[in-house]
Amino acid sequence: DKVDSDSLILVFRSLSFKERVRLELVCKRWCAILRSTFANVKALNVADFLVNSSQNYYQQDSLSFVPTVIGLVSRCGPYVRSIGFGSRWLKVSQPIVDNISHYCTRLSSLDLGCVILNADISEALTAIGPNLVDFSLEETSWIDQEAGDKVHRQFINMKKLVRINLRRAMFDLTRLPDLPANLEYINISGARGLSAATFNQFLMFHPNLTELHVSPFPCGDATTLDIIGNMPKLRLLEIGYIQRFEEDSFDLHALSAISSLQTLHIQNCLPLTTSCFRLMCATLLNLTSLTVISCQRVLNYSPLGECQQLERLNVGQTIQFCDDDLTSIAANRTLSSFTITKCINVTTDGLVHLIRNCPINERLYRYSQCTLSGCPAGWRGPLLWPVVAMRHWAMLVVNNCEDVSDAALVALATSRLPVHTVAMQGCMYISNKGAAALANLEWLTALKELDLSHNRAIDDQAVLAIYAALRDAVARESSTRTADEQKMTIYVHRTGVSPQLEGVVRDLITLSY
Repeated sequence: DKVDSDSLILVFRSLSFKERVRLELVCKRWCAILRSTFANVKALNVADFLVNSSQNYYQQDSLSFVPTVIGLVSRCGPYVRSIGFGSRWLKVSQPIVDNISHYCTRLSSLDLGCVILNADISEALTAIGPNLVDFSLEETSWIDQEAGDKVHRQFINMKKLVRINLRRAMFDLTRLPDLPANLEYINISGARGLSAATFNQFLMFHPNLTELHVSPFPCGDATTLDIIGNMPKLRLLEIGYIQRFEEDSFDLHALSAISSLQTLHIQNCLPLTTSCFRLMCATLLNLTSLTVISCQRVLNYSPLGECQQLERLNVGQTIQFCDDDLTSIAANRTLSSFTITKCINVTTDGLVHLIRNCPINERLYRYSQCTLSGCPAGWRGPLLWPVVAMRHWAMLVVNNCEDVSDAALVALATSRLPVHTVAMQGCMYISNKGAAALANLEWLTALKELDLSHNRAIDDQAVLAIYAALRDAVARESSTRTADEQKMTIYVHRTGVSPQLEGVVRDLITLSY
């Protein structure tokens, strides 16, 4: 009683949500003060507060968390702006939906992705829909499908909506064009309740889209691709799983007209031919990120050399990508992230050439008060380190490539690149020699993830070598970083690394088996 309310509020706000709820039982005064402290809760993930085990996600008839949700939203509902259910296939009933719409009057983000709805949410959307900015129904399912088919009728009321996720939507989407014209992001991959005519109408009514995800491609025709090709503000396009072979009826050449495109992800697209790929590389001048996976009719990847601004490249599941293509890419000297998967014609020679030549865009890193500007998040350098010019490589991932050996890792270790992620998964010629060579990385503390999975020749020796070098590097650096910031994660699934090693290196390395 001697402590004033303002002081108690400051103390209580430093506690977790659960701890505040427990303290409400102390006395009526504390209860009233604690209720006011929930004003700083802006985001709520209901799954974080469930005490029930939900291992059998599809058998939750006995799992009732209505009291938990009511307790949460009655306390922080008037202040919370974002609510989600953790994408855990929880069964959400009508009382839960009703209480959210009653208490959460300022809600701007609602995530109902990967939940089982035993409820009709149309009335709730009437109340909260006009304020929603971000709405997700990703792979959402309904026990009563008629209740799901009512959702699209509320689209016309969502005037402020900027982002919507309808991936794998199984409900009626006839009124999709009613979504506001200011919509910027939509994921409609694999949606079922949609016709080509409705989708085309939606695209024409929404020229301000900056991100479009259609992988798997839900429906459409040549007109659909022409409309997408004429979108003036589109920066990211993910398109995939198109098995139509007739180029005349489904021509991907239209995508080469998207002058604003910066990120392009294409996967399992038969209409993507070598000529179409060449045209895209030549005309998409602003392209900085490109993913091409399992596109069988691209027989030549040398046009990648024409992508002058390319920083991130991901190529997978093709026998056409080879060392010569790496040479043409390296000539631009712009890559900072490189991922290949199941490209059997990429060898160690090509990778070594790429590592030694990319990227050479030198960036100046200045050290001041133990802070290194420009390096990966959380990196701290030694005090009064001299100003240096360094090359920056963010990620190198090479998975299931048969002709890649230790020499690639040795080249990386001697390149002086501050690499954040390295993966050499399922490369049969990677051994302790290559993995241990990474201990010589000049910027070893910048390396946060190392994937050596599915390499039987890797054992404790490689991990111990990296651990010893990391321990020395951390000792030389400033102690301002937390323990989590200092840690490295090494994936050793299906390797010769023994489980007992985890206890030896756990202070600096997290081993994932």
